[in-house]
Amino acid sequence: MKIFRTAQIKSIDAATIKYEPIASIDLMERAAQRLTEAISGRFGGKGKLFAIFAGPGNNGGDGLAVARMLAAQGETVKIWLINPKHRLSPDCGTNLSRLQECGVPFVECHEKFDAPTLHEDCIIIDALFGSGLGGPVGDLFAEVVEFINNSRHTVVSVDIPSGLPGEYGGGYPEENIVRAHLTYTLQFPKLSLLMPENEKFFGSWQTIDINLSPQAIADEPSNLFFTKIEDVSYTDENGIIRTKKVSKFLMVSALAAIGLNTSFSKLKKSGIRPMIHGFIISALVVIVALLVEIGMGIV
Repeated sequence: MKIFRTAQIKSIDAATIKYEPIASIDLMERAAQRLTEAISGRFGGKGKLFAIFAGPGNNGGDGLAVARMLAAQGETVKIWLINPKHRLSPDCGTNLSRLQECGVPFVECHEKFDAPTLHEDCIIIDALFGSGLGGPVGDLFAEVVEFINNSRHTVVSVDIPSGLPGEYGGGYPEENIVRAHLTYTLQFPKLSLLMPENEKFFGSWQTIDINLSPQAIADEPSNLFFTKIEDVSYTDENGIIRTKKVSKFLMVSALAAIGLNTSFSKLKKSGIRPMIHGFIISALVVIVALLVEIGMGIV
């Protein structure tokens, strides 16, 4: 699976809208339907309350749509729309109108957030910000994040924990990042979800397929990939897990790249010249790769 940067995902979204074709609000509706299926399938129908905290952008629009769909299924929902600038993205505004048309109540916070008392079985849905966040959250949003993190409820984040950048892990105040137990990330895992130091924020994650254009995904270049166990193994007719035969070139190249990466990252501390150190490590991993392939019966 390819891993894309935030700007690339926006390009794939735009290509899907153009070539499917589908309106952006309908793509958001499709994403919300898939999210609702996942959330209700895991947590619904058990007398739980869903508390949705939505922001003013498209991530908040996803949250408002999910709230409407959960309510339509008979679930109990409470919604807080955090909107200090009195301005919503177009699709978020449309979903707010749809919520009002369905008669689902909500609280809109402009200047002050009054922390609610939530039922002990409440599930919190974090839909404040997505992966396109341009800087640390502050002011009213920071208050909401603090409330969420201080609660003892299960927290589910939409796409990415609010406050966590889509591509990097450090530099943002940790107290201003939602600490989710589960993150439902849309279509692709975001790069920051693959960084182990961020596990305290995203908990566990699961991708939600929202049917973005396969052609747009194929056409968008990336040198980052996420490999799952089924990509390199299979279960034979006897129920035995076996390793797939992997291209020698790909395996050796991948391990050589790892060797170069590792060596270059340690150069500053070691004082050894980069190219010499890199070649030594790469040569060693190439030898190991060949031995592994021999052991697998590939060569």
